[in-house]
Amino acid sequence: MRSMAPFVLVVAMLAAGMLLVDAYPSGPPLSACSNMRPTGHGTSTLTGTTPFSITANTTFYNPGENIEVTISGAQFIGFFVQARQRDAGSDMNAAVGTITPGNTNIGKTLDCSGGTKNAWSHKTNAPKTSESAIWTAPSDDHGTIAFRATIVQGPSSDRYWTDVYSANLPFGAPASPTSSGGGTTTDNGNGSNAVSGSSVLLVLSSCVLAAIGLQLYFGL
Repeated sequence: MRSMAPFVLVVAMLAAGMLLVDAYPSGPPLSACSNMRPTGHGTSTLTGTTPFSITANTTFYNPGENIEVTISGAQFIGFFVQARQRDAGSDMNAAVGTITPGNTNIGKTLDCSGGTKNAWSHKTNAPKTSESAIWTAPSDDHGTIAFRATIVQGPSSDRYWTDVYSANLPFGAPASPTSSGGGTTTDNGNGSNAVSGSSVLLVLSSCVLAAIGLQLYFGL
């Protein structure tokens, strides 16, 4: 029995190592919903600029609108994505809207913050380089939002990036430029300048006709 002790210790250590490397290969637990920090992964060993980006196919959102969200960059094995409010004074820890994975063999949804299908994560730790989903905006105004992602680069679970944000998306279409002074003015060679030129020509023509009339009247 004494000779078996080193062997048992080695097996236990290997098992622990495998658990660390493969921590949550099918996606994060609900306990990670709020801070989006990888559970059971340890402190990340990655530093510098993330090689990943998360993007949307629009620059703003409207109520109930479907927006495509994409994670891309280097190869990765895991991800966790939520839409978060960004305005000061808003609840920045709650996920908003709902998400539908583009590839259900790779991604799945989670019910975070008392919501339904408002978070998106991997369901397999198979290597991937790009994944997309459809985010459906809430029916009311949640102000400016952005997509926040945690991305596990791998191959070991201590190689991950947190707080990867998309560009901010304001609510509603940007306001169209408006003119002042009760009208629109242009200066393109065919607009107001042309109108001014026509007025000058009209005045000159009137002067010429008046001069001709005077000559005929006085017999000049």
